[in-house]
Amino acid sequence: MPRRRTAAKVRSAGAGRSDPFELLVAEHDLLRDSLRRARRDRGTLEAFERAVRAHIERETRSLYPLCEQLFGGPEGAVAVLRQDHDALDAELRTVSRAAGRRAESAAHMESLAARLEDHFAREERVLFPLMAALLTGNDSGRLASLLRTSP
Repeated sequence: MPRRRTAAKVRSAGAGRSDPFELLVAEHDLLRDSLRRARRDRGTLEAFERAVRAHIERETRSLYPLCEQLFGGPEGAVAVLRQDHDALDAELRTVSRAAGRRAESAAHMESLAARLEDHFAREERVLFPLMAALLTGNDSGRLASLLRTSP
């Protein structure tokens, strides 16, 4: 049986690391795993929803303010990612409302999965490498610390 990982375990496992993007990619991987479980077993949907919302909150409080400093404020590049978060939250609510209707729920889960993967890809392939290139070691360490201590 594979060992279950939680966001708290990822944050504590990375306690000695100063690469915040490793922490975020690890959390994305956990969310992908949680989504696969929720697609197979709707009984895990609520836990998945909580985990996604916690991840969104962590990025909103820790990552995005730094992005705004680097990339032109709230109307800059981070605005697209904030819109992604809003759309993900709306998709989560739709999936929850449809949870009792199997066919409808499956279609909404597919839409949510696609939106989540698109968002993760934007962060992992564009945002994280760009930020890693621009951040000083101190800023990177401070961001990693914020991510580990955020709820």
